[in-house]
Amino acid sequence: MIDYEKLAQNHKKVSFTWYGREIQGTIVYYDDPEDEEDGPATLALENNDNSRFYVAYEIPTITDLKVLD
Repeated sequence: MIDYEKLAQNHKKVSFTWYGREIQGTIVYYDDPEDEEDGPATLALENNDNSRFYVAYEIPTITDLKVLD
């Protein structure tokens, strides 16, 4: 089992497949709601455009996760 929280705490660089697209970036945030009705767990990656917003991906839609560093 992957420890997503630890990956986020250590700001690990990862790559994964999301709906057939190769995504690569540094994990900056992990959210796992206690109640599944609030939605699935998500990972947020650092943006390269220096905005204050992060792109989040629902973990059930992520495949082939690889830690790059």
